[in-house]
Amino acid sequence: MKLDLKSLSPQHQADIARVAKRSANHQRPRQVKVECVAGGVEYDSGMEARYATYIETLARTGGRLEGQWLVDWDYHPLRFSLAPGLTYTPDFGVIVDDGEGTRHYRLLEVKGSWKAKNARESRVRLVVAAHRFPFFEWRAVTEDRDGWQYEDIGK
Repeated sequence: MKLDLKSLSPQHQADIARVAKRSANHQRPRQVKVECVAGGVEYDSGMEARYATYIETLARTGGRLEGQWLVDWDYHPLRFSLAPGLTYTPDFGVIVDDGEGTRHYRLLEVKGSWKAKNARESRVRLVVAAHRFPFFEWRAVTEDRDGWQYEDIGK
C-alpha cells in the first residue's frame, strides 16, 4: 500500500520532507542509553525504561493493558521502510487478548511529550507508518500524573 502524501495536512507533508532529507544526510539526534531494570535491556530513554518495567509487571501478574489482557511484549519489534532512506521502528509491540479469544498486535511509540523536536519527528514517522500499514493497531503513549495515556493513531 502506498501512502498518498496529498491526503496528509500540509504541515505533515513538510515534516515528512524534512525528516526524509535529514535521514538521507544521516543526521541523527544523539540518543542517551538508559539501563532498565527489566531484563537488563538498554532502552533509548528513561521513559521507555519505565514503560518496559510497567508492561513487564503487567505481563508477569496477568494484568490488563487498555482493558485487555497483556499476553506478551517486545522492545523494537519491527522496522518499517517508509520511503527510500526513511525507516521507522516502534518502541514496543504488545499482544493483547480481549478475553474472548481474539488477540491483537499493537505497536506503541512512547514519549514523555510530543513537543520536543525529536518527538515531533517520531510522531511524523508514526503517522506515516500507521497509514502505510493499517493492519496493525498503532498507539502513541505518554505519561502524566494519572498514569499512562494512549492515543489511537491511524484510525
